[in-house]
Amino acid sequence: MKELKEYLNLTGEVVLMSEPNHFDFEHAYIATRKKEERVLNDKEVLGLPEIGKQNPHFREWKIRKHSSSKLIECLYKRRLTDKDWILDVGAGNGWFSNILAKELKANVLAIDINMHELEQAARVFKQKNVIFAYLDLLKKPLEHQSCATIIFNSSFQYFDDPKQVLDLCLKMLSKDGEIHIIDSPIYEQDKIAAAKQRSLEYYLQLDCQHMAEYYHHHNKSLFEQYNTTYLYQPNSDKPARREFDSPFPWLLIKA
Repeated sequence: MKELKEYLNLTGEVVLMSEPNHFDFEHAYIATRKKEERVLNDKEVLGLPEIGKQNPHFREWKIRKHSSSKLIECLYKRRLTDKDWILDVGAGNGWFSNILAKELKANVLAIDINMHELEQAARVFKQKNVIFAYLDLLKKPLEHQSCATIIFNSSFQYFDDPKQVLDLCLKMLSKDGEIHIIDSPIYEQDKIAAAKQRSLEYYLQLDCQHMAEYYHHHNKSLFEQYNTTYLYQPNSDKPARREFDSPFPWLLIKA
């Protein structure tokens, strides 16, 4: 594999860092997002996380804007440089990767196994310090200690083996590196069965039942074996959660 910096001049295209082979997932994912009215045109994607009030997910985007801005503030304090790399796992249409690249001096490797949205991201966003790449980390991980920060922004639930993913990511972290998980559902053990049933019923209602195979409900106890800090927990806020606060926790994991 080339050194990451060699890909930085390939703006406007998706870099194939592993062979595309997740067509069943992509088909189910895009079909579901169309039913949910989450597939946006280029102009709408360019404006994210700002979106018109007429959008059915307007409130959700307020939450995601707030979550992402808090994470940017946290990363800014680390004073990352142009020698550092941020790995955005499950980057989708690239809106958050673009913000990372604009607000921070670090380079951003935005990866997904969804070519449809990656192509849109590469077409819409032209920051010189961001790479949009098709990469299956589990089949072709990056070099050890290559990333200063690894982020799962509303994407951790799409991995069926969270321990395998975290163990792999910890190997890819540079010294003093961090893993951040935001806007991804995590459950107490006694809540998982009911959550799985709700998800199945939801996808059945959309006639997208295959998507239930790819949406996973992870146990909060998993993170007890790691050096985990909760930077935000929705149930710990008093008074009650504000409308722009995420219903999901923000986890920081260090080696």
